[in-house]
Amino acid sequence: MLKNLLQKIEEKYVFNISHYFWHIFVVAASLALIGGVLILLWSIIPPGKDNVTKAEYPPVVQVGAQEVLAVLKKMEEKPVQTKVTYTPPPISETKTISSADSNEIFYNQSLDSLKRLIPPSKYSWESSGYWYYPYGERSYQYYRDRGYSQASQYRSWIVRETGINEKLNEVYSNSNATAFNQKKMIIDSYIDIIRRFEENKRASLLKNLFNYRSSSPSETVENMKVIQGSINNFGTEKTDYIISLTTFGSRNPNEGRTFISYVNKIIPSFSSEFRLDVLKSMINSFYNYFNNRVNQQIEITDLFVKDLNNYKPEQYVNALDSYYKLMVEKNYQRQRKINEIDEDYSRAIAKANADYEMAQIEKVGLRFNGLYAIGGAISFIAVLALILVMLSIQRYVKRIDENLNSDNKTV
Repeated sequence: MLKNLLQKIEEKYVFNISHYFWHIFVVAASLALIGGVLILLWSIIPPGKDNVTKAEYPPVVQVGAQEVLAVLKKMEEKPVQTKVTYTPPPISETKTISSADSNEIFYNQSLDSLKRLIPPSKYSWESSGYWYYPYGERSYQYYRDRGYSQASQYRSWIVRETGINEKLNEVYSNSNATAFNQKKMIIDSYIDIIRRFEENKRASLLKNLFNYRSSSPSETVENMKVIQGSINNFGTEKTDYIISLTTFGSRNPNEGRTFISYVNKIIPSFSSEFRLDVLKSMINSFYNYFNNRVNQQIEITDLFVKDLNNYKPEQYVNALDSYYKLMVEKNYQRQRKINEIDEDYSRAIAKANADYEMAQIEKVGLRFNGLYAIGGAISFIAVLALILVMLSIQRYVKRIDENLNSDNKTV
């Protein structure tokens, strides 16, 4: 049956079709094979990725003395407006604790030294107040005399003035000072400050120092060291600057000491009569412009101090306020441009990544197409070669039969 099929294909198709036609089929299949190989090689090569370059950031903001002086000139021509300042929330009170330690004798010695500086006979070491009876004193006496446990609810103690002892206990509690040696460290740090002032200023000054809260005895000591460093710059005639510094430090525990240390560093550059005003300007500007960014305020103030000779002493405060405002506005505009550059760069990076991933997907598709082309060409050539070989065999077999038949007839 196969023999008859091959003979039929040979007689009907092979003999009736030119050899050039079969050559064309073979060449086309070969070209398909070569094309498939080329496509496969191209798909193996990794796709290129766009190189994205970020645009340059705007130059660092600078405000010259001439710009500030121009603003001051306009301020002199216009009526002065009330400055809006930030008012921080009040600091909550905490409960007191007490403890004993083997260093109690040394602690008591330091406490006695403090009492010599602030005599208890002249100043309020103990809290003073009065009893308040919301339902009348007779109601309280009635329940007290009958032994009712709820009698205490019928009166309450109203503190008129908190004494130094109670304030000290609050400091110990806030700073977690439980041992007497820790308490002694705290008292000694207070003594180093208040002994430099006259006696009539010490009690109120000490209570202001109490307001500079901290979370550990060592932190309290460090806080008092920076406060002590400001005395040489502001003097001992007034204590307003200490009130400002301790309040600021307590309300900004993370940045307070850094700010005060910086004030101690640069305030000598200003005339002594204007230093307190400069300090208040720096504190107000911190809340208005640099809240939680004290390092930025330090950088900007350093630039102002370099140009300080361009201003008269009476211009210090207004010049500093104007300088802060100009720098913040320019930095805001610069930061906005930086944000735009960063956003454009992020979008370009995202687009480059997306294009790269798409190119990889296309490469995978080309790889499969190349394999299909190679496989199809090889299969076609193999089938065609098989058919031609079988037909050739059939032709030779047929000739052999014809020769045998011819020999038989001759015999």
